[in-house]
Amino acid sequence: NTAMRRYAEAVAYQEAPYTNTLEFMDYLETVTPDSLKYFVDDSFRKIVLYSSRTTDAIYKKLDNGKYEVTFQVEVEKFEADSLGKEINVPINDYIDIGIYREAEENQEFGTPIYLERVKITDKENTFTVIVDEEPYEAGIDPRYLLIDRFPDDNMEKVSEIE
Repeated sequence: NTAMRRYAEAVAYQEAPYTNTLEFMDYLETVTPDSLKYFVDDSFRKIVLYSSRTTDAIYKKLDNGKYEVTFQVEVEKFEADSLGKEINVPINDYIDIGIYREAEENQEFGTPIYLERVKITDKENTFTVIVDEEPYEAGIDPRYLLIDRFPDDNMEKVSEIE
């Protein structure tokens, strides 16, 4: 927001030659911490696609009334060139994981019980989280913030185990 405000103030009511995205990038990069500079590159300078999916999701009710949810996800990152040729690149990204309750009648999706941004560095990942409510779904990138090749498999219905 700071970068956008400063940029808008600098170029407001500008006459020709007009501003461009490269100028905006200078403002954006000045306020971006080093740990997130990759995100600016991936979002504006590269064509980046993800293949994220949840492969298994289970929960068990604990004696204290809480629920232990364990889910497995797979994540791959691809860069595409201008002709659409994709190459698999190492992943070292912050991505949201989440656990959701069941949607009510007037909702398309349930609301989150748990939502956290975690650093993903491996293709295969397992997460175990304790929540206060009975879970319905769990998975990776639950709000679909990334450009995913197949977004329909990001979330998995959670099965109860004994």
